[in-house]
Amino acid sequence: FAGIGAKPPRDAVGNGSVFMLGLAGGVAAAGTTIGGVQDRVKKISSTMQSQGVSPMAGAVSSFILEYRAVLVTLFAVVSSSITEQKVITNGRILPALVAALLSPIPVIVCCLWIATKMNTVEGATKTAPTLQMLAGGIPGIAIAVLLKIKDTKNVALILHAICSVINPFYVLPGTFLGLRFCDAAPEEGGDGRSAFGWFGEWPVVLPIACTALQTAVLTSLLLNVTGPKAAECGTLMVAGNGDDDVAQEVDSVAKLSPEDASFMYRNLRHAYQTPTGAVLAVQGISLAVRPGECFALLGPNGAGKTTT
Repeated sequence: FAGIGAKPPRDAVGNGSVFMLGLAGGVAAAGTTIGGVQDRVKKISSTMQSQGVSPMAGAVSSFILEYRAVLVTLFAVVSSSITEQKVITNGRILPALVAALLSPIPVIVCCLWIATKMNTVEGATKTAPTLQMLAGGIPGIAIAVLLKIKDTKNVALILHAICSVINPFYVLPGTFLGLRFCDAAPEEGGDGRSAFGWFGEWPVVLPIACTALQTAVLTSLLLNVTGPKAAECGTLMVAGNGDDDVAQEVDSVAKLSPEDASFMYRNLRHAYQTPTGAVLAVQGISLAVRPGECFALLGPNGAGKTTT
């Protein structure tokens, strides 16, 4: 930290650093997208809830795990820039670290929303890393190149503002590009700024401030995804809503004499007691197995097969 108070060198943040920052965020968050698809396909959340874990507790724990994974990757890249004294001069380390802490939040929510648009884990594994690498790396490197060209600097700033608002993967590289722009233009505050003074420069603060907007919009999209939620899948299968085979079995059991069945359930229900209240694991299932019959009980994770 010997150079923390020194005057920043012009264009100290290189194109490679900007590209790697965006690339690292996209690659690290690809696991979040794949995990989100896996959770939906395998009904992991439904299983957790059937075992007494509240939806809020499951969501918070999953977010913390994903945040930690993305944050570790981003800080590894940021620290490499710090050790090369590309960021620490003239107090620039403060906005850089704030951006590194906040940038994983909209990225994770965006990845979970992207996961709702993918149907298979294999498909997510093939497409998510590439798409998110492009979203994270390409805008930053393109704007960095435009900033170096005098005649296209205004175009670069317009693109910088647009990406700061709409692209959650651009938060960290966008902050570094804002620092570069202010470095290259003394009239914009590049000379003599304190650590907190950088937050008065719109090219620096805009990507950071937009994390709140992006998180709110993406969370709204995520909560309004159409179709049954994972927690509802077990209810749909067990209760028989829209399932002709289950409805036929209910009618058959209602007409069947207990003496004619090896065993029979009629409107079987069971609830587990948890610290947060009762969790209904079996919700009124009716079935019977006749002598000599081969019977299979199918359902997604958390539907209540083992309890039944």
